[in-house]
Amino acid sequence: MNGASLHLAPNAPWLLLVLVTLGVAAVAVWAYAFRQPPLTAGARRLMSALRALSLTILVWLLAMPVLERALPSSGTRVVVLRDRSLSMDRPERTGAGTRAAAAERAIAALRSALRGRVRLEEHSFASGLLADSARSPGERSASAPGSALSGLARLPVERRPDGVDPGD
Repeated sequence: MNGASLHLAPNAPWLLLVLVTLGVAAVAVWAYAFRQPPLTAGARRLMSALRALSLTILVWLLAMPVLERALPSSGTRVVVLRDRSLSMDRPERTGAGTRAAAAERAIAALRSALRGRVRLEEHSFASGLLADSARSPGERSASAPGSALSGLARLPVERRPDGVDPGD
């Protein structure tokens, strides 16, 4: 689906919005019903219509409309940053394995939740964005997700992700 949909907030008071819209239209017609200042009939109708339109738009904007645009799933890429620093070799707080094993489980859960709707890309980082995970231990000494995110931002536009999940 590549369409767009416009809807109001779930708790928008529909009856109140309709009543206020009718009241605004009545005020707009009433405001130009007088002959002072002298306006032609066409100018009075135009001014009434413009005032009613602008006040109606204002009233309906108070209902917090939301425009949702569906993106094609074939072009959407989500990048998962996998922490490859030495701290990932330490045991998890709950004692259920290493932090790296917990990260693997989280990535697997994300992959199953997305179920092929997006293209999931995995990038490793430690002190910076790594080209591969087979780096020397010296490069794994620190964990710098900010450097990895800035490295993603410096990628060419065609390779830049549509979203990033900084899961570790």
